[in-house]
Amino acid sequence: MLVRNDNGKFLKAADLSADGDAKTFMAYDSQAGQVVPDVYFSDKLALTGTWDVTLKDGKKVSCSTAHTLLLKKLEDYDPKTVSEITGVPAKDIERIAVEYASAKPASIWAGTGINHWYHGDLIGRATIELACLTGNVGVQGGGVSPWAGQYLMRLNPTDYFFPKKEGGKPDERYRAVPLDTAYVVNGPTETMANKDKLWRQIRCIWAAGGNLLGEASDQSNLTRKVLPQIELIVSPEIEMSTTAQLADIVLPVVSWFELPYDIATTPAHPYIQLHEGGLEPMFEAKTDIWIYHEMCKRLGTGDIFKFSRPEEAIQLLLETGGPQVKGITFDRLKKERCIRVNLPSSPYASFTEEIEGKKKFKTASGRQELYKDEDRFIQYGEQLPVHKEPHQATPYGPSKVWAEAKKERNPVYEKYPMVYHARHTRWSVHSSWRTTDAITRLDDIGQPLLELNPVDAAKRGLVAGDWATAYNQNGYVKAKVKLRESVPPGAVLIYFGWQREQIREGHWNALTHNDINPIHEIYFIPNVWGPVSGHFDQLCEVKKS
Repeated sequence: MLVRNDNGKFLKAADLSADGDAKTFMAYDSQAGQVVPDVYFSDKLALTGTWDVTLKDGKKVSCSTAHTLLLKKLEDYDPKTVSEITGVPAKDIERIAVEYASAKPASIWAGTGINHWYHGDLIGRATIELACLTGNVGVQGGGVSPWAGQYLMRLNPTDYFFPKKEGGKPDERYRAVPLDTAYVVNGPTETMANKDKLWRQIRCIWAAGGNLLGEASDQSNLTRKVLPQIELIVSPEIEMSTTAQLADIVLPVVSWFELPYDIATTPAHPYIQLHEGGLEPMFEAKTDIWIYHEMCKRLGTGDIFKFSRPEEAIQLLLETGGPQVKGITFDRLKKERCIRVNLPSSPYASFTEEIEGKKKFKTASGRQELYKDEDRFIQYGEQLPVHKEPHQATPYGPSKVWAEAKKERNPVYEKYPMVYHARHTRWSVHSSWRTTDAITRLDDIGQPLLELNPVDAAKRGLVAGDWATAYNQNGYVKAKVKLRESVPPGAVLIYFGWQREQIREGHWNALTHNDINPIHEIYFIPNVWGPVSGHFDQLCEVKKS
């Protein structure tokens, strides 16, 4: 597709004639020697090149293919420059690049390590770019697989989450208006999408499905700025978590082992599975769905959210879930337990049909779009994947491209010269079961530890076992010191998931703060796409306590 070099926008048919379609993307036909509407899977369109194009007002503008601009951008990232940015030797960068590009197929598994940064989207886009350039999209064993939560379901849950209004049109539904937690702490931004519709002051927290007051980023600001304005906290919980301890009302919820029925679908496999708990609910514990139904009845919405048992919800989800679960019934699931959903190939690779030309990608152009031409991408110079220094955790110019950043020093780094990482423990799922004896015995000494490189510890007069405090402008945490050679100099690590009662002072997430990146607000979809968490984009200092 062609991009105008005067304004950075895709060339559209509307640019060329008064009756041109503003949604039609233009390309260059090498055989005809002229600009033509883009046709997916055409072998006549030029992949690279630059041409002068006459617009409808008679003005001539230079236009290049998006791939030409991509190749030019890649010139900024030769192995020597990338080595300067990353600290990885240039020869290792070249070796890994050749190994990845030569492997057929090659797969990249990307966890939360790349998305817990202010510019996490740029890292993700660059990773996807690797797969596109090497032909590893839509092929068995290839692609980029994010490993950070299972959010893609094999069925459409619209009728369950957004019930139809009785007597209304098919698209008239009851819809909740969720608010991303980053806005709860930061408040509305000038660039927030649908601000008038989505923003409102929170007065009550119903912390379902998570340990909000023990796990969420920005704990210091959440405690200082948000909690004083909250009038009621309700915590449906399995265990006495930090949120439950701070709640006004705690509602006992059954564990997964006591749940009568549940279904599981994930992008990790092409099956829908039935789960049936093997234990009777203990004491007064109830299912989440029963609790929600009883609450809805008391709020006057019991006729909208009608389900009080998992079986009822499962039946609706299967009946209205769409083509992937067509023919799969609850009775059949009870007999077979695990059923393959309806997918076009076995095994199934995402985007296979798009790469084969049978479908288009769900983008404005219908193609894989490495180039983005929205005004905000152009404003921030992020039309193509680029490297930008971290927003906080850098000694150089924050949030700037390398050519500019390396000329500057980050003033925050002068005061807080260590990168702070709160990392995932292998022994628990976030804070679930974190206080049980079996888990604490597995987790070193059963309490938080600040892990430092021996060189950094020596500079601060610290030895293993000392009590130390990691702190910055947001907050602090106090814990014992552990020395580890594998911790890079200039970094301090702590496992996350600890309940407050297990922490000597402060909180492991007290040092984090979620500054909102305006780029992340462009495609804002509550609970699906929004400002990312900045767990790893933080600086701190460590001192002996």
